[in-house]
Amino acid sequence: MRLHISFRTLVYTAAALVALFAVPLAAQQAPRRPPLPDTADVNDWEAYYDYGYKMFKASPERADAAFYWASRLDPERAEPLFGRWAAYWYRWDGRFAEYLQDELKGEDLKEAVRVDSLRLRAMLRNPFVQRDLLVPAYDRLPGRWGDDPATRGILATAQHDYARAVALLNVALQHGSRPWLHEDRAIAFVALGRFDSAKVETETLLAELHRADERRMVRVYESKGVVEYGLGMLNLARRDQPAAREAFGRALTEDLALAPAHAMLGMLALAQRDTAAGFAEYRQAVELAPEDPVLRVRFGDALTGAGRAAEAVEHLRRAVALEPAYAAGYESLGRALAASGERAAALDAYAAYLVRAPRREAARIAAVRRRVEALSAPPAAAPAPTPIP
Repeated sequence: MRLHISFRTLVYTAAALVALFAVPLAAQQAPRRPPLPDTADVNDWEAYYDYGYKMFKASPERADAAFYWASRLDPERAEPLFGRWAAYWYRWDGRFAEYLQDELKGEDLKEAVRVDSLRLRAMLRNPFVQRDLLVPAYDRLPGRWGDDPATRGILATAQHDYARAVALLNVALQHGSRPWLHEDRAIAFVALGRFDSAKVETETLLAELHRADERRMVRVYESKGVVEYGLGMLNLARRDQPAAREAFGRALTEDLALAPAHAMLGMLALAQRDTAAGFAEYRQAVELAPEDPVLRVRFGDALTGAGRAAEAVEHLRRAVALEPAYAAGYESLGRALAASGERAAALDAYAAYLVRAPRREAARIAAVRRRVEALSAPPAAAPAPTPIP
C-alpha cells in the first residue's frame, strides 16, 4: 500500500523557493518511456514507479526515467519525485559524500540545489513520504552501517518494519540522539496509521528546533515551515481542521512562499463557507506556483463546486497544458465545461481523460462514461402544445 497523505548548506529565500516550481516536468527534456511488461497499465503511475524501484540499483538512469514518467502520469504523488532525488545521488555516489559534507562548490552546488527541489516538491505532496530509497545511496559510501539504535531504527523503516523502527528510534531519542529522528519516527507512525503519535513526534521536533533557535543554514526541506506544513497535513488526517488551519498559518509565518499551505488554507476556508478567504488563498497559491498543475486542478475543482465553472475552465485548461499526461486534469476540465454549457468541448475533455485513465480508476471511468452518454443524448423534444378548444 502506498501512503498518500540535517546538514548545513545554501539558504533558500522566498524567491528561490518560488523558482523551484517554475519549470513543470512536461517542459523538461523527457527521457524515453521505459518498456513495461505486456500486462502493465501504461497509464498507471504506479506501474512505472514499481519498475523504477526494481531497476534502482541495476540502472539508476532507467529508474530515473521511470520515476519521471510516474510523476507525469500523476503529479500528485510524492514517491516518484523522491525517487528521482534518490536516483541522482545513488548514481553520483562520490558526489553524494561531498554533498553530505557540504563540500560541493560552483556548478556542482548549483546542480545540488536543483536536485534538492525534487525532494522539496515530494515533501510538499506528502511530508511523510517513505524514504527507503535513500538507503542504497548511503550504502555506497565508505565504511559500514553502525549498530546503534538510531541506525537500526532508520534501516527498519526502510525495510517497512515500522513497529520495530518506532521502538528503536525511541531508544535512540532517550539517549539524546539528533532531533530529526523525531521526523523518522513520525514517518513510521504514519505508515502504521497512528496519526496522533505522529503528531506528537512532529510537535516535539518543532519544539526542539525552536528551542535551538537555529542560526545555522538548513536545506529547504528541513525548514520549520515545511515541518509545520507536515503538522497541518497530520491534523487534516486526524480530522482536526482548526489545528490544521493553525499549523498551515504558522508554516506561512515561517515562509510565505509555501504555495501548498495557501491552497490548504483555501480548502479549509471553503469548507467553512468563507468563499472570499478561500478563493483568495487559492489565487495566492497559483500565483506563487503558476506552473503547478495540481494546484490548478484543485483550484478549478473548487471553483466548479462553487458554481463558478466558467472561471474554473481557465485554470483547468492551463493545468492540462502544463501536464498533458495528467488524466485527472481532463476529468475536472470536462466537468467544468459541461457546467458552463460547452457540451462539445466537455465531450472532448472526457474523451482525453478516458484515453489516459489508469484501469484501477474503474468507478471514475464508469462515472465519466455515464456523463458522456448524457451529454451525447439528443435533447428531449418539447411537448406538443395543447390545442385550444
